[in-house]
Amino acid sequence: MTRRSVAFSLIVMLLLTFGLMTAACSDDDGNGEDTPAADTEEPSDGEPTDADGGEPTGASEPSPDLEAYFQELDEVEDQFRIGQASSQADFTSVVETTPLEDVITLFEELQGVIDEFVAGLEGIDPPEEAAAAHEETIAGFQAVSQLIDEAIAAVEGDGTADELFAFFDSEEATQASDALDATCEALQTLADDNAISVDLSCQD
Repeated sequence: MTRRSVAFSLIVMLLLTFGLMTAACSDDDGNGEDTPAADTEEPSDGEPTDADGGEPTGASEPSPDLEAYFQELDEVEDQFRIGQASSQADFTSVVETTPLEDVITLFEELQGVIDEFVAGLEGIDPPEEAAAAHEETIAGFQAVSQLIDEAIAAVEGDGTADELFAFFDSEEATQASDALDATCEALQTLADDNAISVDLSCQD
């Protein structure tokens, strides 16, 4: 069970890396309206300060293309959030006696959620400043999908559910998770630097 617990934690982390974006570019009611940036006070020299009256923030006005990009990202993520929540609930129900075939089905369903998210990301045309992180995000989730393929292939026939879960307690899986964390942080930094109201809830 320890091996399953470690693997399950990694799976959840992969799901949540982009599964907990909190209504990017949306208001508190989640109705898709753009959320205005926090009000700033103008000092005598005209430089904006942060909301607490601190030092000038130096944040520039976001470009319309960049704002539109994060709005599209939010819309694609909304669908991913629904799918990852369902997958997380299904994986939580797995017990020691769950047949391998049923566990494989769960992994295949998870892979479908990831592949659909990738397809959505591929349908977005990011502005130049977001292009690198966007492409790395796509590559990262494609790597996770490939890991699922390899994990299933390794146990089909005479494998066990424990062996399937163990596949995700691997250096490759950890590297994929770390890479997704890094691209999430890069996108969050880009949004913050451009005063775009979005919380990607990146993993620490």
